[in-house]
Amino acid sequence: MSVNIASILDCREVVSSADSIAASVNIPWKDIENGHRSFELPAREDSFSVVFEHSLCKEEIERRADFLLSRSWTVDRWIPDEGEEFESLQNKKNKEIDEVNFNILFRPNPFLMAAIDEIETSCGGGEIKAIDAGCGSGREMLYLTLRGWKVTGIDNRKMCCVRANKLCDIYGAKGSEALVKSVEDEQYFEGIASTADLLLILRFFPKESLQSLLSTLKPGGWLLLEWFRKGAEAFGHPKDPTRLLGEDDVSNLCATFKLQPK
Repeated sequence: MSVNIASILDCREVVSSADSIAASVNIPWKDIENGHRSFELPAREDSFSVVFEHSLCKEEIERRADFLLSRSWTVDRWIPDEGEEFESLQNKKNKEIDEVNFNILFRPNPFLMAAIDEIETSCGGGEIKAIDAGCGSGREMLYLTLRGWKVTGIDNRKMCCVRANKLCDIYGAKGSEALVKSVEDEQYFEGIASTADLLLILRFFPKESLQSLLSTLKPGGWLLLEWFRKGAEAFGHPKDPTRLLGEDDVSNLCATFKLQPK
């Protein structure tokens, strides 16, 4: 299945399929303002357009613009849901409707996006499984699920798992689940040994639990690990240099766990 990185936020409260537009994601404004779905918005460096109800008054539009700007999001266009520009977007949808299966606003982890085609090719078709350790709000879990993967998200924060599961429900992404688990739960990982084609460990480094996490990989499976390298402590978090990785550390990890770097 195809997943497109959209550039238009449709913040209308109710959007029918006939009234939707191409390359857009509908997130009602209240869910952005209350923070329930603001994590789905693009990275701060990526600008986007906003479609809104033409009935909104000027003051409300300015208030919403100030809200996004105050949180460092950049909106390049505000488009009312009537008029030539809106109709042009609708016409574009009719031409592209068969070309894209799913739209999302955010960009998944760039290393995952760069490697995804090679990983899927190496798996040779059929059901592909991943473990997303420290899945957070579930953005990578959603991305993989929309591509047809079956993903088990792991996070010790219940609210993150609730949010990740709800995110998949909103997009109709079936077959994946986020579980409230600790990466130190060795018994759980023993029970799912050699089941995953991909192990994702992004934005944290569970050094003491790495062995049990790696046991979940099938022979020839993939590990995608993203963490800070030595020297990052000079720029802020994390401050503890012993928790950072240098080139020798990566080489030692590969040797210890018999990993083949790509």
